[in-house]
Amino acid sequence: MIAGSLLLHRSGWLYIAKQSSSAASGLSGSQPELFCFLAAYGIIRVLQPITRRFPMTTNNIRRSCVDCASTGCDHCSFEEAFSAESSAFPAFCKTRDLDPAILEEAMALYTENEENNRVTRMSAQVEYENYCKMTRVEEIAEFAKKMGFKKLGIATCVGLITEARAAAAIFRSHGFEVTGFGCKVGAQRKTSVGIDAACEDVGMNMCNPILQAKLLNAEKTQLNVVVGLCVGHDSLFYKYADALCTTLVTKDRVLGHNPVAALYQIKTYYAKLLQEDHGDPESEGMR
Repeated sequence: MIAGSLLLHRSGWLYIAKQSSSAASGLSGSQPELFCFLAAYGIIRVLQPITRRFPMTTNNIRRSCVDCASTGCDHCSFEEAFSAESSAFPAFCKTRDLDPAILEEAMALYTENEENNRVTRMSAQVEYENYCKMTRVEEIAEFAKKMGFKKLGIATCVGLITEARAAAAIFRSHGFEVTGFGCKVGAQRKTSVGIDAACEDVGMNMCNPILQAKLLNAEKTQLNVVVGLCVGHDSLFYKYADALCTTLVTKDRVLGHNPVAALYQIKTYYAKLLQEDHGDPESEGMR
């Protein structure tokens, strides 16, 4: 029988140490102390592999939401974040440390901007009405309907043109007008914009996300759907597209376009991704 639980927040990791009083109560002499020692040793042995891969304290890291293990902001009130009794928020919790002016500015944009307000309300309805019922492609169609959109755009990698055609067929079956452009549209050589000629070993023509965005802008699309654009190219597409954008497929050539698989396996097959020496970001950026 569990007598109590101790919740320890340290650098975002939530450790649960359970003490069994009934297990120790029947022991005598030095046995209770031995029992507690063995229990503590067992917990340490269990946590050791985790703390090696995810150190509790690391120099030069400014802790934020990505380091949290409790996500109290998902199930607790704003007021609870400031309660001394609340154990759902780690010491570095950003909800506790918000600049009131930034919070006020952000919240105002949901009510003062008509498009923002409608997107917020309709996306919440899609989530509520179809939670764990609809696939991503279905949710996109449902969201577009609730928004009253008629014309959808697709920005696709040519390597996923089959998948883009399938997406277009699904959207058209829902009554939408669909137009799309592949990443190689315009057939421009990579070297024409200063890309190293060696990069042509994996294809001579450049991906052209800015042109994709400009062409969809000219088509007056109301919602653009990204299908597998490369890292960075997708960023440029979002930057230059006029309409709202959402992502249907995120490219990952190794994992069958399912990048989260590497995160699922971070303690096993993809533990190598946590190695310390990945090079200097500053020196890499100077190339």
